[in-house]
Amino acid sequence: MQNTYNSPNALLDIAKRYTAAARAEALLNDRTGPIPVWIRAPKTGAETYTGLTRSYLYQIASQGLIRTVSIREPGKERGCRLFHLQSILEFISRHELGAQQEAK
Repeated sequence: MQNTYNSPNALLDIAKRYTAAARAEALLNDRTGPIPVWIRAPKTGAETYTGLTRSYLYQIASQGLIRTVSIREPGKERGCRLFHLQSILEFISRHELGAQQEAK
């Protein structure tokens, strides 16, 4: 049986072949339908496109390392926090480049 990108083995093959940024790009390219500009933090586990957890997304957002926006109606106490996907992928790429330079 041929592997599809929905199978765990195919995703593992992608993870072994590509760097973190290239893996994320490959997953985005293999996905059907439009790619979101803004994403929500996962309730549990890792975020689908980047593999980052909710707490880590909030941590790097509080440091100003990624773009984020809070959608809240006037007078309301609670809202919805959204994270800019491209800024997260760029954050991952910066760390990947830093790790490569340290290895040299």
